[in-house]
Parts: sequence; structure tokens; C-alpha cells
Amino acid sequence: VTINDGVLTFSGDDGDNFFEIQEATITGSTLLITWKMDDVVTTNSYDDVTSIVIDGKAGSDSVIFVGETFNFGDVSLDVLSETISVESTVKLTGLVNVSFTAFDSDMAQVTTAGNVVDRIAEITIAGDITAQGDLIISADVVRNIHIDLLTDPGLILSLGASDAYKQSRAQIEIMGDLSAESIDATAQTSGFVTVTGSALVDIHIADNALVLVHESVDESSPGDS
Repeated sequence: VTINDGVLTFSGDDGDNFFEIQEATITGSTLLITWKMDDVVTTNSYDDVTSIVIDGKAGSDSVIFVGETFNFGDVSLDVLSETISVESTVKLTGLVNVSFTAFDSDMAQVTTAGNVVDRIAEITIAGDITAQGDLIISADVVRNIHIDLLTDPGLILSLGASDAYKQSRAQIEIMGDLSAESIDATAQTSGFVTVTGSALVDIHIADNALVLVHESVDESSPGDS
């Protein structure tokens, strides 16, 4: 955890990281925040915070907001992780601009069928978020698969999923109330899957990009979204 020129940054390492944000309150210009990172709970105060960045870095990371009402005191919030979740009891307030980015990818080119794994970027917002400015929610999965020496690959790219399939899934699900000047939610999968050569393998990849909205989304200026 670092703070520099008003930017409070929570950073993961190259492993799988779990961030649980439990509380945020503002008194004057002092932000009190409680979080749990990899089973260690910490409470600390920071003065004159203008923005908060939570970055899981490499690995398969999760960021979850738990608790009740958060008041960040007019800061911007930027969260980057493979999985992001806001629980149903949570109300995130005191925010200027908000960016939730879930991203997963094949970091290096996959060249053998046995090394094809699930790639999932997922954002679930069951609680409420109120922002003065922009609320940007994006989930992206990028594939980089190139397998040689296959003549009859049985390669299937299709919607839907089963236990036999590897997944490329970018999903946003909104069940809480969102309010902001402008709101943008985008889910997409992209990249390359190529199979060439003279051998036999059976690869099934379920490819999904979904934005599901169950509750109200309030834009002060819908034309700006």
C-alpha cells in the first residue's frame, strides 16, 4: 500500500491476490479505510486522498467490497482485477469517477492443447454505487492460442458452457442501483485462436461476453454515455 501525491494505491504481486475492502469513512480531509489482503486485516488513516487505485497485477485476483455504507470523501476509484464484486449490503458513496476493469488473458502464446485454460473476467455489482462523474465498467478477455500439428482439431467456438469446455468469459452483472453523470458497461472477448498441422486433438472453447442488468441505472446526462 502506497500513497503518492494524493493517490492511494493497493497493489498485488505476481501471485493470486485477494483484496476485501471492508470500510471507508471520511472525517474532514482524513480517510479511514479498513481492508483485508490475503487474510491480514489492516485499518489506516490517510490525509488528502484524491484517488484510490486497487490493482491486482499478475495472477488470478479478486477484489470484493463488503460491509455497508462507504463514504470515500470525494475521491476517484479505479479497480483492476480478474474478478470484482460489490456485495448487496454495500453502498459506495463519496465518489467522483469510478472505473471497474476486469481483465484476463493468455499472457504468453499458448502452443499446446493441454495448456488451454479458462480465462474469465467478471464483475458483479449487487450493491449500490453513486458517482458524481463517470462510471465505467468493463470486462475483457483476450486469447492468444496458436496450436500447430493438428489436422482434425474438432475446434468449437460456441455460446454456452459445460464442464467439458474451456471458457472465455467476460461478464458484467448489475443487480444494485447505479447513479452517475454517465455510465458505460462493456464486456468483450477478443484475440486469436488458430489451429494448424497434422495431428488430432479435441478442443472446446465456450466464448461468452454478457452484460446483465437487473436493477435501475440512473444517468444524469444519458446523452453523454
